[in-house]
Amino acid sequence: MRFLVVVVLSFIAVALGQQWTLVPSTSETTLVGLGAGEIAGVCIAAAAQNGVGAVAEVDSSSSWNKVRVDAALLLDGAISSNSGVAVLASMGGVLVSTDAGKSFNAVPGTYGVSQSANLFNSGSSIGLTGTFTSNSTGTFKSSSGVAISNDKGNTWQLSGDIAYPRYGAFPSSTTWYVTAGMWGADPSSTPGESLKAKAASPQPSFMLGKRAPVHVPENVNAMKYASKPRTTVSSSATDDNTSGWFGNIYKTTDAGATWTQVFASPSDALYYFNAISCSSETLCVAVAEGDSSTGGSITLAFTTNDGGNTWTQTYSGTDYSLMAAAFVPGTQTAWIGPVTHSAKGMTGQFYQSTDGAQTWKLYQSLSGCYPFDMSFTADGTSGFAACGSSSGGSSEVATITL
Repeated sequence: MRFLVVVVLSFIAVALGQQWTLVPSTSETTLVGLGAGEIAGVCIAAAAQNGVGAVAEVDSSSSWNKVRVDAALLLDGAISSNSGVAVLASMGGVLVSTDAGKSFNAVPGTYGVSQSANLFNSGSSIGLTGTFTSNSTGTFKSSSGVAISNDKGNTWQLSGDIAYPRYGAFPSSTTWYVTAGMWGADPSSTPGESLKAKAASPQPSFMLGKRAPVHVPENVNAMKYASKPRTTVSSSATDDNTSGWFGNIYKTTDAGATWTQVFASPSDALYYFNAISCSSETLCVAVAEGDSSTGGSITLAFTTNDGGNTWTQTYSGTDYSLMAAAFVPGTQTAWIGPVTHSAKGMTGQFYQSTDGAQTWKLYQSLSGCYPFDMSFTADGTSGFAACGSSSGGSSEVATITL
């Protein structure tokens, strides 16, 4: 009987497929953003170690290397095995590598804060989302939106006039998406506080984590997932805001020459956007988090399959946070990473969709993992997640072989 049970359990484990697994050798004090390359075993993670400073965790042929870099807190990274380009976004500037992450140089004349780094055009173009200033072309410019380089970081073009840009997706050379958002006061304390009043107080140009940079509250009750009706939001939704919270999505189809707002949260909504990922110019998923009207947490995912004309709410939960979302490039398979919190700590809930981010199924729960970011190789064989620990004092990369 015992032998039969073992055989059955083994068969179930195989049937469930590969699992997300933490990589202890990648442990750092902070590790909050990462980007996968084109082929298996290629990834770069933006990290930092107390007493050491900024560190890039670079995976090449499944062997992780720690590359010390001279930078402020690193927030995200991207890497391409095709072009040999790697980029790191930090709180104080941009670092670029042309040797696939073996060494990095700071980009002179371009400054800013970005927590979203992307490579596109087969790795030849860099796209950063955030708030920037640049005099790399001899003229001082500033921008709240995206910074683009088509020559391995030598020169940059700034584009956008977007309030509180958060994350970007670059599915083609000309079509890009940017999420934006801000939170207001707790709904139970000052309901109806206007966005204009909140703007009078200085706000950071980046936001990481659930309304705080990599901070894990000590006493947070466990949340259970609750299914809610699917809703469809038109791109003509109002951007008038009275709650102090907003979540917006913007799109360009002419490489940043002009931008169109394609999503605006309702005026009484209490959520803001985090990651956005696109499988093509028309198929994208964006995730959001916030508070309910009674003060509990809400987590949401919105999907478009018509280039942003309409957005369907395809996931709704009461998880503690939802920051990470990623398509397996060029496919109908997508992942999101809500996280729950209990007395036992953080647990990442890895949901998978195989129908273009229309429906979601829980694929795996991974304890000790707050999924800050996710990324998949272009060949569809490897996945990576940046996981914060339950204590908030360390982070690791989690990997999966698909």
